[in-house]
Amino acid sequence: MKKLLFISVFAFVILACSSPKTEFVGISKFNIQPGALKTEEPIRVLYSSPNLSPQEEGKFLMQIVVESQETGDTVNVLTLINLSFPSFNKDQPLVFFEENSEVYKMICAHTNKIERPNKVTSDSKFKGVLVNKFPTVFGGIGSFTKNKK
Repeated sequence: MKKLLFISVFAFVILACSSPKTEFVGISKFNIQPGALKTEEPIRVLYSSPNLSPQEEGKFLMQIVVESQETGDTVNVLTLINLSFPSFNKDQPLVFFEENSEVYKMICAHTNKIERPNKVTSDSKFKGVLVNKFPTVFGGIGSFTKNKK
């Protein structure tokens, strides 16, 4: 009996610690609503899909679920940009950039992507977050850094 219990606990620990499986879903599953966020609108990040590998970058979109700090609305942001949230300055609020903004175009220039990918990456552990009814926009997020004089 103890041996069976040990094997069960061991199997549970191995499965619980395994890395999440990346899945992909078509953008047609999202509620696309251009204008749901405006450029430089302050936001708070609620969820982000896993960063893309260098081989995947530009081929798939990442999903970021954000809350507008102006309206309180929850919105999906689909982006080409790999994000590193710990690198953002906690004193600088995060803001949204529409995909047609100059800032977003400059950031995405390295992907050499002409057409928008039609698949979004997701962590399999968060399927309930991946496909939701929130409005969805294309763009990116970032923060502004003040110039030091």
